Amino acid sequence: MKIYTGNPVGPVTVIGKNQIRIAQFALRNQGWHSYGKDTATRRALQGLEALRIVELNRVTRQFRWNDTRGKAE
Repeated sequence: MKIYTGNPVGPVTVIGKNQIRIAQFALRNQGWHSYGKDTATRRALQGLEALRIVELNRVTRQFRWNDTRGKAE
């Protein structure tokens, strides 16, 4: 699945069914959401965080769509 974010570098490719589901959910439902403790979910979120697609808050175990992606920092 390719995600077009307006970044001049181009789209980001998300792989794996868990990453695709989480990315679609985060894009559709903006805001903070809690996530489970299972390994598959945590690994998918870590991959999406590395791609800067989602933001993670490990203290409260929540994630949200990274709406600053593609903007200058």
